[in-house]
Amino acid sequence: MKNKIYSMKDKLKIDHTELTEVTRTKFLGVIINNNLTWKDHIMLIKQKIAKNLGIISRVRYCLPRIVLLQLYHALIEPYLMYCNIVWQLIRALFLISCL
Repeated sequence: MKNKIYSMKDKLKIDHTELTEVTRTKFLGVIINNNLTWKDHIMLIKQKIAKNLGIISRVRYCLPRIVLLQLYHALIEPYLMYCNIVWQLIRALFLISCL
């Protein structure tokens, strides 16, 4: 029995329900696009981290260093750590170009 090669024009079905093709999707907080790259996910994380860094930078002269560190652990570190095992293997050049 030969393996059939499917083209993008073929309709995929599961239990007689046709699947629709999307350019990107979010699953458990991780965005992946149809090219299997993390560009969209990294851009979203970049925006969220930038917002929270803005908050920390506005209060940095008013709060002790230990409180600023706690804010970092609460507002920034979770975005860097969540599912990082999945998307951490991308090239450093791409990360640098996103900054």
